[in-house]
Amino acid sequence: MVGRRGSRLAELVHAEALATSWRRARDWLRDHLVPARIADQRRLENQLRDSQKRLARALAYMADGLAMFDAEGRLIFCNEQYLSFFPRTAHLRVPGAAFRDILEAVVASGEQLGAGTGANAACWVDEIAASLHVMGEEEVHLFDGHWLHIRTRPTDDGTSMVVVSDMTKIKRDEAELLILTEQLKVLASTDGLTGLMNRRAFDHALDTELARSRRNNSPLSLLIIDIDWFKAFNDLYGHPAGDTCLRAVGASLKRVLTRPADFVARYGGEEFVAVLPDMDEAGAIKVAEAFRRALLERNLVHGGSGTGRVTASVGAATYRAHSDLRWSRELVSRADQALYNAKAEGRDRICAWSANYTAPETRTGQY
Repeated sequence: MVGRRGSRLAELVHAEALATSWRRARDWLRDHLVPARIADQRRLENQLRDSQKRLARALAYMADGLAMFDAEGRLIFCNEQYLSFFPRTAHLRVPGAAFRDILEAVVASGEQLGAGTGANAACWVDEIAASLHVMGEEEVHLFDGHWLHIRTRPTDDGTSMVVVSDMTKIKRDEAELLILTEQLKVLASTDGLTGLMNRRAFDHALDTELARSRRNNSPLSLLIIDIDWFKAFNDLYGHPAGDTCLRAVGASLKRVLTRPADFVARYGGEEFVAVLPDMDEAGAIKVAEAFRRALLERNLVHGGSGTGRVTASVGAATYRAHSDLRWSRELVSRADQALYNAKAEGRDRICAWSANYTAPETRTGQY
């Protein structure tokens, strides 16, 4: 009996010792581990809140607009910058709004230029709505003149990120650069004194017109005009007066070229050229005579000329259909030969090129 009671007592003592150990372990966990875990959890929560605040600030102050749409095309989130880009539909761009409804409002409000009207509007809405979950980029022109660059980036979970950037300044810079480029082209092709086409531009234009005439088997006439006794005019009246004379001659020539395809250029010094597409020799002679009369009507005094007035000599040459003339320099050479003959025959006259002419080796004396 005593042996069994002793064994039972030992078991009880051992059980009590185990219970005491467990209580101590529990109390230690309660007093040390749980508070540590709670502290860690709170620290992580605080870090998460801080991160969320930083992200929210970053999204709020970022230069680009940002929006997120779910797989069904409903707006999940957008920042303030995104809303500011769309003043006429910003009130509709709220979480839960359907992308298609937003697009229809864009059309109705006229917020985006080129968004389509009438029957085309529905097609435009369908096309843009279908592109929401497709990677792509587009440039959008708004009613107020602003330009937006919109990038769509779908994600693996079915959502789509839309990033909007203001590219108005870039577009304006591009437009200004284009205008400047065109102005430089004009300056590069214009004679600064007379405002007419310059020699460089003339050479290119004549090449183009001769190639067209050869393709179409159509005539092309060229006039070369030279002011008579111009060196004597400069010596007598001075270069400023000479510049005025050149401008007057250029204006007289331009006035008689009434067809849009005709063009005139300052060839160099006191020489001018006129290109007359689709005009035969007879027509070119009439134009040259009209110019000669227009110049005489200006009655520009020239004490160093035998006539007492500023006059000009004109050489004419014509490319005829099926002619063997191939290069523009040949046409210029023929007109120049005709001009030389007009000078040789007494000036203040018009001569057309003839195959019987022989080109002068050099020009001598005052032209």
